[in-house]
Amino acid sequence: MGADREQQTRGPGDWICTDHDLITPVLGGPVPACPHCGKIALQATLATSGAHLVYAEPAPERCAGPDHHPLGPNRVNVGWHACECSPVVATDGRGHRTWTCSVCDNVQEWPYHRAELH
Repeated sequence: MGADREQQTRGPGDWICTDHDLITPVLGGPVPACPHCGKIALQATLATSGAHLVYAEPAPERCAGPDHHPLGPNRVNVGWHACECSPVVATDGRGHRTWTCSVCDNVQEWPYHRAELH
């Protein structure tokens, strides 16, 4: 986000990418993602004080297990898994964000993992 770039007004509910500023995220994966680079999109919300915006990383609403348990506080463990598969490299990252259901241990990750022969 260069200094010569026109400043865009942001508000609650807006989505941003750390590389591409305001975006309309791609839906269909476990979480909304940037349409340009595939990174997890961040959503703007008002801080509890109401004085400024904070940006939150979304999480899946339900696990991908057969019972699709709802995920939320005390129902999901958020983690990270180091990896260098091509989807990770394409998002300029070093691994996968993971969400593990505390009921059935189903794990979702972003970006999706691609097993590759080395």
